[in-house]
Amino acid sequence: MIKDHIASSLSILPEDLDLTPFDRKGGLLGFYEAFRERYEEILEEMNIGLVA
Repeated sequence: MIKDHIASSLSILPEDLDLTPFDRKGGLLGFYEAFRERYEEILEEMNIGLVA
């Protein structure tokens, strides 16, 4: 889902995770619980890696 979002929007921001379809999977809180304090770093890595 994140890959598809980045492909259509060219990036993903933390607040995007509270939108559909991510909200059905736990949203930003779920992402934070999975990656803790690295969540912003991981989102940035995905933005760079999936756009390139």
